[in-house]
Amino acid sequence: MATDLIRIDHEVMLSPYCVVISGNHSSMNGSYRYGPALVAPIVIGKGSWIASHVVVTAGCTIAENCLIAANAVVTQNIPANVIAGGIPARIINHNPPS
Repeated sequence: MATDLIRIDHEVMLSPYCVVISGNHSSMNGSYRYGPALVAPIVIGKGSWIASHVVVTAGCTIAENCLIAANAVVTQNIPANVIAGGIPARIINHNPPS
């Protein structure tokens, strides 16, 4: 469900099987079938690398020069110049600017 802005800046690399999704489901009357969509934009900053099988959820910004490790799930904003990984993704190390 890509129902809001997804902005991918210059020099971003997306590896195979990434999921970048700007919408999510909600429940109404005990069912997800008729719940309204929850939407929020996603931004991926210049020069970032999103490794294989990463999921980026609605409302997240990944700043410039970031590496998101394989299989990570990004559920919150990631600051510039870091390596992040895990579920949910968190900062693992710093990635010095070039």
